[in-house]
Amino acid sequence: MLDKSFIVFTLDDGYLGNYIQAYPIFKKYDVPFAFTYGTLNEVGAREFDIMKQFDFKTMTTTRRVMITQESAPQRLSRVMLCEL
Repeated sequence: MLDKSFIVFTLDDGYLGNYIQAYPIFKKYDVPFAFTYGTLNEVGAREFDIMKQFDFKTMTTTRRVMITQESAPQRLSRVMLCEL
């Protein structure tokens, strides 16, 4: 059971700005968050390529699990990246 004061922030669509601006703040304060990573059709090829360069490896810690578009079934329109 979760403590009643528990909160999770969500960042939608996996925009590069979320990674550049929001992620460092969440990391600094060890704040749990969910990061939805839009499909190529939603974010556009150029931004998708930029995001893939980061590969989200720097976001992986012992408390966070990353699910990439490549590791999820193709029928999913979105992939959620979230803390467990």
